[in-house]
Amino acid sequence: MELLFNIIDTSEDHKVSNTEFGKYFSTLSANTEWPIIEPYLRTATKSYLIPYLGMKFYDKILQAKDGILIEVLDELKSAAAYYTIFDAMPFVNLIMSGTGVHQNMPNNAAPSTLWSFDKARWNAIVNADKALDRALNLLVDNIDDEEISDFKSSKYYKKSSTDFFRGKDEFAAHVQVDNFKAYLAMIPDIKKAEKDLYDQICSDQLAESLESEDKIDQKLIELCQAALAEKTIALALPHLNVYMDKDGLIVMSSVDGMENSRIGVFSKNNNEAIQTLVDRVEQDYYTSIKRVYNYLYKNMDHFTTWKSGLDKKELNSKVISLKGCEGTIFL
Repeated sequence: MELLFNIIDTSEDHKVSNTEFGKYFSTLSANTEWPIIEPYLRTATKSYLIPYLGMKFYDKILQAKDGILIEVLDELKSAAAYYTIFDAMPFVNLIMSGTGVHQNMPNNAAPSTLWSFDKARWNAIVNADKALDRALNLLVDNIDDEEISDFKSSKYYKKSSTDFFRGKDEFAAHVQVDNFKAYLAMIPDIKKAEKDLYDQICSDQLAESLESEDKIDQKLIELCQAALAEKTIALALPHLNVYMDKDGLIVMSSVDGMENSRIGVFSKNNNEAIQTLVDRVEQDYYTSIKRVYNYLYKNMDHFTTWKSGLDKKELNSKVISLKGCEGTIFL
């Protein structure tokens, strides 16, 4: 596998200074031996980048000379550099031998404090994830560009579609999830929310409306999308490693070794902000699902499949019990 960073001049010393790595992470000593860093770069590429791009498209990006792929390549290099640092930091000063594991400490060098180490590692993974988000967003926002056809037709992009959402933009129209990586992480929760909606309403009616181009059906789907997006957020945030900052929700690729740091994902402020958001979207979901039912009742002569499944009591009282959530809706 070709890497994003390689030795530029093989006749020179194999050090970081003989690669482009320093352009994307300048704090790493230029005198660091490249064979120390290269294994972490290889692992980071396989762990964090390839799962979103696929090997074939990754190789195509490496050969880019101009156009949108040059911008994508630049963001991927930034992401790879920071992911490499994140993975390397716990190990680079350790030496393993037959006598055990030893710490390598150069003369006149003071070890970092645990707090500064954790903070630096946290910033590395945040910067890496943001750079990967930017790269993926460039691809998705330019998905019809001929250069990106291999990505568009790949399984990695196709898995971003569900019954109700053809992609990130339709989902982001209802909730603030503007990056493709976060959206992909929520796909299982979107599908669960969709299954619950099929159970609550009438799967046959929803299937008909999804296939219809009638404006009444399309309005129903739009109302369902709002409810589904809100329920997805409520389902996803408690189990995903989500960090909230000025750029919105960031689904972290890794928090390995950070569990006891009390920073980022594990900070009190972040956890409180996540819980506040979950509480809000749960209330918003209840309001949105009520709008769906109101719309169905208002247009019941159009939604005949749904109407035929109601009993007379529901038709007359306009009171329905919701499956899958607490409470009753009074229409």
